[in-house]
Amino acid sequence: MLADIAHYLQLLKQTLFLNRAAFLELSKTGFNIAILVVFLAGLSQALGQSIVLFINKVSKRRFFFSLVLNAIIFTVGFFFLAISISFIVSFAYHQEKALKTVITITALAYLPYLFSFLTLAPYFGSFISLMLSLWNLAALITAVSVVFSLNIYQALAASILGWLLKQILRATIGRPIQDLSKLIKKS
Repeated sequence: MLADIAHYLQLLKQTLFLNRAAFLELSKTGFNIAILVVFLAGLSQALGQSIVLFINKVSKRRFFFSLVLNAIIFTVGFFFLAISISFIVSFAYHQEKALKTVITITALAYLPYLFSFLTLAPYFGSFISLMLSLWNLAALITAVSVVFSLNIYQALAASILGWLLKQILRATIGRPIQDLSKLIKKS
């Protein structure tokens, strides 16, 4: 069991460095680990954003509610991105993979967001956030390219289209939820 954990940790480390073989191996066996990555990344991002809640001295109940709401928004965005990529690749390139596989690789691409707590750093938080987003995009392009056997330009197009669809969702359907979250943070 310890050997398995060490093996998976090594594979996760390799995915941080965009190792194609690691993405391919984890796409077949790493679903549970990938979902854990999304959960931990969402938690890390919520912690990175929680400094605003501390500054505003919100109650414990509102603090907890805000963290849960942010985690839900993060998770819904993640699943929407995975489903979008699956649909785009299927439609544009006639490549089909099980949704579980697409969810796994999308989750693995979220691995850089484990460092989202660093965004609370004064002066550098915005820069760190940008770098994590670019790292996430590079990981997503690599994962999509490997698992769907696409060239880098096809994977780039599918990943960016999926990301754009996610942004549209966030700007339309997600706007009322984000407004509620901001209202909670202010009170």
